[in-house]
Amino acid sequence: MTGAGFFFVHRALWLSGSASLSREGEARRLEAWIWLLAQANWGESGDLKPGQLTTTRGKISAYTGWTDGKVRSWLKSLCKEGAISLKRNGNHSILTVENWAKYQSGYR
Repeated sequence: MTGAGFFFVHRALWLSGSASLSREGEARRLEAWIWLLAQANWGESGDLKPGQLTTTRGKISAYTGWTDGKVRSWLKSLCKEGAISLKRNGNHSILTVENWAKYQSGYR
């Protein structure tokens, strides 16, 4: 993440039918999603584009307290839903938040 500032989180997120974000009694999934959004680049930074970040399952696990298996399953669900895409790059992955530009296009 470069710089400081803000990013948009749409209210519809709380109404989402996404199994990756809204399971009964698991608000932590939504918190993890917002954490990923906060980690994403907001502008061009080296090889990363807006909406991208480099991460590992270990880093996500350290933040969430989840096992590696739960992190892997959650990321797989987000990929399947089209919320993110992942590209392995050595010992880490480049995570892309799909539709980042659409979500961050300013006030509506």
